[in-house]
Amino acid sequence: MGERIIAVGAKTKEYFARRRKNIVHEYPGVMENITYEIAQDIAMQLDHLFTSNNEAEKVEEVYIAYTKFNSLLSHIPTITKILPFSEEANGDLMDVIYEPNVGTYLRKSVPVYLSMFIFGAMIESAVCEQAARMTSMDAAARNAGEILEDLTLELNRRRQGAITQEISEIVGGANAI
Repeated sequence: MGERIIAVGAKTKEYFARRRKNIVHEYPGVMENITYEIAQDIAMQLDHLFTSNNEAEKVEEVYIAYTKFNSLLSHIPTITKILPFSEEANGDLMDVIYEPNVGTYLRKSVPVYLSMFIFGAMIESAVCEQAARMTSMDAAARNAGEILEDLTLELNRRRQGAITQEISEIVGGANAI
């Protein structure tokens, strides 16, 4: 059983393709237009890989790698295990009566959980990308302003030098007469 990769975004696809990883499904252009339906489709792909009866395509664990937003200047690369999770992870799960039973409840709720987690990770990664773009554009605008100030000073110095030279030539010519 080897690793299987569902690549979300063009850069992710390129990264894993260059490293000759086993990309089983790809969503190259979705980060420009993120929808919950795409997250649901990815969740279905993950669920299929995790619950498959075919040993050649089955996976034991599912991880999601994304960029977590911390602040405008801080984005944290994050890898989170999303499957399997155990029923005993939260002791309260067994203390509640589920109708018709816990298995049915989990079969219905796990796809929703996966879709929401994936959608949240996609949105968070998109926010990080936009924050990085905003920070870069702010720095570029600041640098352009500084360059403009420097060039304006240089232009004024040269113009003043030319005026001073002309005055000197006029005064020198007047003295020569």
